Amino acid sequence: MVNGLEKHNLVVRIPGLNDKRQKLIYLTKLGKKQMEQMANFTEGLIKIVCQGIARKQVKSCLDVFQKVLINLENK
Repeated sequence: MVNGLEKHNLVVRIPGLNDKRQKLIYLTKLGKKQMEQMANFTEGLIKIVCQGIARKQVKSCLDVFQKVLINLENK
């Protein structure tokens, strides 16, 4: 996955200072820009999807989904 991100100039790998086998992965300027755009998009989408639903109801729904995921992981 990192190779694909690197190929699209979204991340860069830098060797560790103390251990050259260690690779540190950083977002590039383009990667940061893409991340910001995606954050803005998802924020807007969440507002649309949750319109007219009380925060308490959204939290209850998320709690149920979390329990479902936990149940699936245990099976």
